[in-house]
Amino acid sequence: RTRRGAGERKVEGWEEGTQPRMLKRRRMELVKRQEALRHRRKGRRDTEPGKKEGKKEKARPMDALEIMEAQEEMYLQAVALKKEEAQLLEEEKRLEEEKVKHVRELRRVASEEASRFKSRPKLNDRYVLLNLLGKGGFSEVWRAYDLHETMEVAVKIHQLDPRWSDDKKDNYTRHVSREYEIHRDVRHPRVVSLFDVLEIDANSFATVLEYCRGTDLDSLLKERRRLPEREARAVTLQILAGVRDLTRPAGGGGRGGGAPNDTLT
Repeated sequence: RTRRGAGERKVEGWEEGTQPRMLKRRRMELVKRQEALRHRRKGRRDTEPGKKEGKKEKARPMDALEIMEAQEEMYLQAVALKKEEAQLLEEEKRLEEEKVKHVRELRRVASEEASRFKSRPKLNDRYVLLNLLGKGGFSEVWRAYDLHETMEVAVKIHQLDPRWSDDKKDNYTRHVSREYEIHRDVRHPRVVSLFDVLEIDANSFATVLEYCRGTDLDSLLKERRRLPEREARAVTLQILAGVRDLTRPAGGGGRGGGAPNDTLT
């Protein structure tokens, strides 16, 4: 990142380091060796016994023993190149995953520094904000510590735009309140539990949720691009199990509405 101008406008850019440049050189060298092997195989076929000679004799025909020796040598070279290519692909994949993680962490830190809650206040004289986990359009999610229950929680802070009209603020608040009325009574191993709701000021309020360690599905897909079918099926079944519980009637009536967004992250 660089800063420019009196207003210190942040400009983000990515510069490749030593390892990516080294992998690119290795990739280029590997391609050259593969191409050289293809040319050698083509040249060998042109000199095998039984091939018609052109006007100019470029090389004497190879006998059977020489052909067998050349075939075995080129086979071993092809196997070695294929193995080297597989190792290179694995290194490139691992480096790309590390890059995705690093860029995401840079953005998280930048968002944390720009947050109005960067001083890590104690909310409701109970929840101490520790670090920002993620940021959306009108909300931030912080890892926090519950001083009463002595455990880590996730605090989702909803911030209303002060420029909104009173009607728009009321509609947004009603929508979020509806979601969390549904969410509050849900207890399922595949649905993040809601513990508390609190007001911060006239334009912001927070919901306190179960803190889940590990990565989320969005980050996993960004790192790995795609999942094997069996793994994707297992994740899908877990999501469906949570959604089914949210839509299942509770008591005499249904819970109504859809699943909260947090269920699928």
